[in-house]
Amino acid sequence: IYSENDFYGRTSKTGGMDYTQGVAYINGMFSQSFLRNRFSTHLNLNVENIRNRGVNKGNGKSLDYDDFNVTPSIAVGGKVAAGHILYIGYGFKMRRPDPSQLDPYIDDSDPFNIRVGNPELKGEITHRISLDYSYAIPLKWWKNLDLNAGWNITPDAIESVISTDESNITTTTFANIGRKEALMLNVRTSFRP
Repeated sequence: IYSENDFYGRTSKTGGMDYTQGVAYINGMFSQSFLRNRFSTHLNLNVENIRNRGVNKGNGKSLDYDDFNVTPSIAVGGKVAAGHILYIGYGFKMRRPDPSQLDPYIDDSDPFNIRVGNPELKGEITHRISLDYSYAIPLKWWKNLDLNAGWNITPDAIESVISTDESNITTTTFANIGRKEALMLNVRTSFRP
């Protein structure tokens, strides 16, 4: 599958860009059960090639780059005991910067709050490790208990960066700022009295 998006940034003495991003990708999935269907494994694989072509209209600098990514996810688990189901998983996700974050145009329509895009911005990669546990509670009115824990690690996260100069003028841009981590825990249950 191939898709292509054109983005024509604003043109002025302060910048803008003529930019095309094309993405070709293929996705495949494999599932297998084992040990008399008590356990299973799920593998999902996404392969993508990103082709960016463009020019910074402010300084004439090329915005061309190519990126090839293989993004797998895998989950293994199943029935570990009567009423207990456990899955452990790993996932890998790519997030590309939005064209509005890349556009080098300087927006100084509010002279005290300036916005500047960053054409050097690269995509970010997030690794996710997850643990899912379900317990079928043997009570008539209390049916189940589900626990989900996830740990996301992004080594080169995209974030907005705000700086203030000595004249109290703020400038907002975007940058790959470094490592970001998030730990999530979800608990779900249902009652039927």
